[in-house]
Amino acid sequence: MPLPVPLTTPRLFLEAFGPEHLADLHALNSEPAVMRFLDGVRTIEQSRAELERILAAPASPGCGGWAVRRRADSLFIGRCGIKKAAETGEHELLYAFKSAFWGQGYAVEAAAAVLRHTFSLGVPIVIACALPANTASLAVMQRIGMVWTRRARMYDEDMIVYSARG
Repeated sequence: MPLPVPLTTPRLFLEAFGPEHLADLHALNSEPAVMRFLDGVRTIEQSRAELERILAAPASPGCGGWAVRRRADSLFIGRCGIKKAAETGEHELLYAFKSAFWGQGYAVEAAAAVLRHTFSLGVPIVIACALPANTASLAVMQRIGMVWTRRARMYDEDMIVYSARG
């Protein structure tokens, strides 16, 4: 199955996730601040299962996950990707970054690159969702040009959904 193509931005390198990224992904998933609005801190087994889901995603056109590294030092700082939303079947943009790298524009830079790439594959619409209290994530959506679309029940939570059209 094809892997996501590498993407670059002025400060970031996004590479397809592989089995070698388990330790990086688990470090991200182990950070309470990062996981506050997600589903909580994950065990190594849960991180392994998530990585397996990420690796399986490229079987769906327009889907895939990237490990995000800074170009300056190759340091893993987060993840970004597209998956099919279980509730709606729409292409959904996802991102999470280590808290040490919040507020520096990395999430916006990576998410914008993934969104452009996804649209270049012919995907017509991409959504992203967040809990209302996750104002930082909502701000990322706005900064990359997504617009408020609806409130919806997703991930067993009441979410705010933004969308963008290619």
